[in-house]
Amino acid sequence: MLMFFTMVFGTGLGGGGVTVQEPVEVSTSSEFFGTRFRTHLTIQSGVKGRRGEPHQGWDEPDEVLQENARQLTDIEPWISSSAERFNFDDYGKFRLMVSSMDGMGLELVSSSGADPKPLDVLIELGSWTREERLLAIGGGLNAIGYEVSLFETQGGQLLLGLGTRDPDLNVESIDQRWTVRRGEQTQYVDVEWLLWDGVSRLGRLYDVGGSTALDGVRQHGARVPTGQMFSFMKRSIPSFTMRGKSRVKLPFTGGEGDLHMTRYPFLAEWWSLYPTFRFERQVQFVQQERTLLGMGSSVRRMLRNVGNQEQAVNVLLRTLQTHFKYVEGPLRPMVEVIESGEADCDQLAMLAVVALMEMGFEDEDLVSIRWPGHLALGIHSSGAVPTGGSVSMESGRYVILDTTNYLYRKGKLVSRWGAVADKYGSDVTVGSLAAISPR
Repeated sequence: MLMFFTMVFGTGLGGGGVTVQEPVEVSTSSEFFGTRFRTHLTIQSGVKGRRGEPHQGWDEPDEVLQENARQLTDIEPWISSSAERFNFDDYGKFRLMVSSMDGMGLELVSSSGADPKPLDVLIELGSWTREERLLAIGGGLNAIGYEVSLFETQGGQLLLGLGTRDPDLNVESIDQRWTVRRGEQTQYVDVEWLLWDGVSRLGRLYDVGGSTALDGVRQHGARVPTGQMFSFMKRSIPSFTMRGKSRVKLPFTGGEGDLHMTRYPFLAEWWSLYPTFRFERQVQFVQQERTLLGMGSSVRRMLRNVGNQEQAVNVLLRTLQTHFKYVEGPLRPMVEVIESGEADCDQLAMLAVVALMEMGFEDEDLVSIRWPGHLALGIHSSGAVPTGGSVSMESGRYVILDTTNYLYRKGKLVSRWGAVADKYGSDVTVGSLAAISPR
């Protein structure tokens, strides 16, 4: 499918006697996660800076971002019409803005230390730096109404902050509260700035060094946020990202048959920048994951063949350990995990939650169990349960399922429900997974 939209931006004059130069026209097109888009942009161009010459006087990055927002004022119809047509959420609009900027084909060059330039100049030059690309994307997001801000690390690296009020994000971010007084009334305006370096997953600062590098971060152009906040609490799926899907068969380890799942290469790529929530909040996507992965019939068939719930959980555990390589990383959508074949404790635990619910367990039967730097599941069963590590609560006994406790006997994988590595001890934090089915 070809998405096509042509727009011609107005030119006009700026206020206060500021001269606006001739518009700059540019085409942008890109492969887009299973489809392709193409559009023609005419950019409002050339405000004279404070020094009286075109593009001079933009001393601060925030000034360039605001100038980019002015130049991209009329990009909103392109983003909105695409969002309506393809059911984009806030993340989808973010993705389209990034690809629209990248689709102009500007060459990425190393920073020369010079002041950043606005978008129309970059188009004429045919190149931009990492920082200038980030300012163009931020300006576009601001132009369509979203709240964005700029931050700079002690090392001089610019970061884009996306304003959000979502709870329980597990990201690198800056929390901020503004106190606004109107007469005798005081109003508090809270915002969490989800940080992005232009490359990594939203809120994951691999190139910067993570939270340890944020101690001396400073904000450019700080102002009370009044724009639209981003929300990532619901994940919409554009239809074109479902193309190219295929079924995967993973032989059960210690059981007959195969675990069937569906892989979605374009959807996995689409969600590759999606921010991460804490595990206990991330399970809000479990029902969506169940529909996408479609493993239910194969899990229930295995349960019938085994005939014993405890043994079925063990078969499931060993199967996941067999077919997914242990690699540490952020908690990701399960379609990404399936596509990569890699997972760590919380990712395997999330995949296990999906499978356990297909086996018949309910959200109240499952809890998270945390040690410092490690996560497992606790499972409550009305039937026979194994001996081993467990936690006792008012609602019953939850036997621990540690998805990354690999046990072998004579070269054979014998990991089991209830087995916990001695190094973790008994000091745990138990979390509710009620977000699976919010009431």
